[in-house]
Amino acid sequence: MFYTYLWLREDGRPYYVGKGTGDRAFRGHRHGVLSAPPLDRIILQEWLIESEAFKAEKFLIEYYGRADLKLGCLRNLTDGGEGPSNPSIITRNKIRKAMMGNSRTLGRKHSEESIRRMRVVKKIPHPWHAKLSFDQVREIRNQAVLGDSIARLARRFDLHWKSIQKILDRKSYAYVE
Repeated sequence: MFYTYLWLREDGRPYYVGKGTGDRAFRGHRHGVLSAPPLDRIILQEWLIESEAFKAEKFLIEYYGRADLKLGCLRNLTDGGEGPSNPSIITRNKIRKAMMGNSRTLGRKHSEESIRRMRVVKKIPHPWHAKLSFDQVREIRNQAVLGDSIARLARRFDLHWKSIQKILDRKSYAYVE
């Protein structure tokens, strides 16, 4: 599954648009400029095909506009639609070789604030281990509201009844609205 995501400011305006798979929308980006916002300020749109996710990313960046070009509110530094989601072994080896012996980070210690943030992130359930799609989780919650039993939902989605209960109690998939 591929998705397009928006990171929102506290006032609800987007500040970053990206295309991802797995945990991409829920973690900061390597270049260090951006950190992921709290889960309640991340919007996802799922796509079956990667090319559709790239098109949506480009559209959203054009729609909201890039701040560096004085065209809008986004902190994106490109127009989107580029970047491999599964780089080749050769590309991975080039990246690994470039990162080896990176003297910028050797001997540096994390600040207390950075350590606190890392501890908080470790407590967040990470969706890349998810067995269910966001739509399936929404359907489970909707069907439970309409009166479907936990046992029936468990059979239908091939899950243990305790897993269904955790979804309904928002102990699992809390990030899915």
